[in-house]
Formats: sequence, structure tokens, C-alpha cells
Amino acid sequence: MPLAAVLLLGYVSQQVLMNVYVLYSDYRFGWTDRTVGLSLAVVGICQVLYGVFVVKRVVAKFGEQRAMIFGFIGGAVGYCCIGSSKTGLWVWLGIPLLNLMSLAWPAAQSLMSRETPPNEQGQLQGAINSLRGISGLVGPGLFTWVFAKSIGVNAWLTLPGSPFFLAAALLLVALMVVLGRGREAAAA
Repeated sequence: MPLAAVLLLGYVSQQVLMNVYVLYSDYRFGWTDRTVGLSLAVVGICQVLYGVFVVKRVVAKFGEQRAMIFGFIGGAVGYCCIGSSKTGLWVWLGIPLLNLMSLAWPAAQSLMSRETPPNEQGQLQGAINSLRGISGLVGPGLFTWVFAKSIGVNAWLTLPGSPFFLAAALLLVALMVVLGRGREAAAA
């Protein structure tokens, strides 16, 4: 269950990119469709490069637990870079950090798979996809609402980057769960 919570928190945090990034970059920086598209292409390229060249090596060298820790710290720092950027420069610098989250998903799934009997692997994959689906229900409303309450005349707190700070906070909560799980495993 702790790893399921970790995945759910991480998947919800990813929704900020899909639901607020375009609005935020237009509002904050006045980026054109082309600039937004290029930046999202860089996000995708980083994901592919990390998936092909980084994830397996990091997990092999440091183990799943540390890979998740690196991933969530990198993701949280990347989201904070995006949320605090005043010119867009920190967005570009934050993208490679943000994509360190790519380390967390396969590491968590590997641990979950190892703890699941062979005859229940299909159910595990279904449960993981259900977590993705739940995040797709929660994330859009959550992050767009936070963004709406962070800009304009009726803003609760004028902080346009607040959806990204919330996403970073979700990753830090996931990190705390991972660290707590690590302490439990070390004590056993």
C-alpha cells in the first residue's frame, strides 16, 4: 500500500504539466504555441533519454529505493524551478531535473512486482493503471483550480507558480513515504 500511495501521489503531480503548463507559460511568460511546444518536446526527449540511458544504470548502481529518492527530489526541484521562474529560463533549466521522476516509476513498480506473487502480476498492473486513471480524475480539477485561485483580481495568493509548488509538495510527501518504507525495511 505505501508504494501504491507513492505512485498515486507521483501520478497526480504529473497532471500539472498536462493541465496547467500551457496556461501558466502563456500567463507568466507570454510564450507562443511554438515555444510551449518546443519546451514540451524537450520534456519528452528527456523522458526518452532517461528511459534509455539513465534509469537502468541508476537502479543497478543505487537500487530501487535510492532511485525513487533521487527521482522525487529531482522532480520536486524541477517543479520548483518552473513555479519560481520569472523569465522562463528556470523552466528550461528545470526540465532535466523534473524528468528525474522517470527514475521513480520503474523502481516503484519493480518493488511492487517483486512483492506480488506471479499469479497476481496482471492484477498488479491493472491496479497501477487504475492509479493512473484516478490521477487523471483528480489532477485536472485540482491544479486548474489552484492556478485560478493564484492569479487575477480575486486571487487568494498571487503566486502563479503555485500549482507547480503543490506538485512539488506531493512529490515530497511521496518521498517521505519512501523514506518511511526504507526505515521499516531496514528495521526488519
